[in-house]
Amino acid sequence: METLLGYLTGLLRRLVPGKPATVTPIRAKPAETVTSTVPPQVSPKSTDSIPTTAVPPPAVTAKRGDTGGGPRGDDDMPSMVQIALQEYGTAAAAGDANNPRILEYLRVAGLSSDIKDDETAWCGTFVSYCAVTAGYKLPAGNAGARNWLKFGTEATDPKMGDVVVFWRESKDSWKGHVAILIRRQGDIVYVLGGNQGRQVSIVGMPTDRVLGYRRPV
Repeated sequence: METLLGYLTGLLRRLVPGKPATVTPIRAKPAETVTSTVPPQVSPKSTDSIPTTAVPPPAVTAKRGDTGGGPRGDDDMPSMVQIALQEYGTAAAAGDANNPRILEYLRVAGLSSDIKDDETAWCGTFVSYCAVTAGYKLPAGNAGARNWLKFGTEATDPKMGDVVVFWRESKDSWKGHVAILIRRQGDIVYVLGGNQGRQVSIVGMPTDRVLGYRRPV
């Protein structure tokens, strides 16, 4: 755990230079009961074009306070980013086993009555966990990635901590991916999310796959 926290502390220093970065545990809050369903024909282990190898984000040159909306965690980092970083590296279990930590994401997000294991695509579950723990209301409807286009408000100037929704396979399909924005650089958007290579990681995604950016409020 100390090694992981040391890595995350170093990552935060790289994201916002010139600031002392710390990762402080945040206690999960009980979730309100929400009605959630899994989109039809979910391919349990499919991540389609989602990168399976985590990549470190480039150094961020943004000034202090240049972060997304909503409550901040310690050190002025968006609370959803802090919460997500504490889960970095959490991975789905192999075979028929389930990682109890991912089952906890389901419970905290109020989704455990609909999803019973860590094999169903869980990117939306992870963002739900981060949002509920940070005190935000989940978007109405199902637990699908594209449903996050209803979350918060539209972010016309995307910043760290905003939620990013991507399309998968085609813009016209129901399939998607959702994660938390770390930063954009050129035609790549770096996001922190779950079920990215079957784990919580940071990956780079092409900006032309973005359906929308949403700001927590």
